[in-house]
Amino acid sequence: MKQKTIIAITVPILVIALASAWYLQTSLSSANNSHATLQDMTLTLVALNGTTVSLDSSSIAELPSFTSKGGLMTSVGTIKAVNNYTGVKIDTLCDLMGGMSSETSVRVTAADGYSMIYSYEQLLGDFVTYDPKTGNKIVHNQTLTPIVAYHINEENLEEDEGPLRFLIVGPEGLITDGHYWIKYTEKIEILPAIRDWSLQLVGAKNENITRVEYESGVICHGEKWTDENGHVWEGIPLWLLAGRIDDDSPAHMEVGGFNRSLAYGGYTIQVITGDGYTTEFDSERITENDDIILANTINGESLPEPYWPLRLVGSDVNKAEMLRNVIEIRLIFEK
Repeated sequence: MKQKTIIAITVPILVIALASAWYLQTSLSSANNSHATLQDMTLTLVALNGTTVSLDSSSIAELPSFTSKGGLMTSVGTIKAVNNYTGVKIDTLCDLMGGMSSETSVRVTAADGYSMIYSYEQLLGDFVTYDPKTGNKIVHNQTLTPIVAYHINEENLEEDEGPLRFLIVGPEGLITDGHYWIKYTEKIEILPAIRDWSLQLVGAKNENITRVEYESGVICHGEKWTDENGHVWEGIPLWLLAGRIDDDSPAHMEVGGFNRSLAYGGYTIQVITGDGYTTEFDSERITENDDIILANTINGESLPEPYWPLRLVGSDVNKAEMLRNVIEIRLIFEK
């Protein structure tokens, strides 16, 4: 009788053990298959002291993953659908480089050279958000999380955006500006903290361009000028900036946004510095003139003092007009 009892107890234990072993093996197999589905990829991490770490798909798959919802708004106001994205949180990656703090910022660079520098506040989720249905600005109530994603809706990223993409997600599934999303992400660098700034545009309508928006515009529409000392200045031509506010039509940093009829009709462009100094240009002079540039970098780096944040330069700008510390562009129309 006792022997039967022992057998009765042992059999269930054996079944449970076998079931547990099967479950563990299945789980590991599933995890391995999930890791195996990652495309070939390389992500380079650069610490503040210059130390470099290179991660391949296996290394990335072993890092803690994070999944949440996000979508983007393009520069022309088109809303891309909200999807579930899975990847590695930016702070997890930064921890591999010594961590991030209020004394640091992060530059994310794509394979094609497109890059963006994010402030510490942005890395903590400080982004403007929009309603995915209406496109109207809406305040997010839950934390936004920047990640380097490798999956969209549990599948590999499409060829035209991956294998890795820096983007912003959150539990509310809100939209963020598309210039913050970086396709083909391949490098992340920790840098000293960057000073944020904005350029105020005043005209037929008003606009405030943030540092990140300006940098995005330079990548798409930037022009360069080399000074007599061999320094290369890069920024956006003044006429393209005027085109954003010369009428009340939807404006973007594109050639089509500039109203030529108004320009030939005549108005004044004022370039204003932080200390109030102003220089003026006639609208005909700046029309489609890529030799009058509002530069935000010199030799590929942010402008130092006393030029920061923007300096007016170019082969069609005389020395007296080369203003530094520019913070505002104002259009004055004849009444």
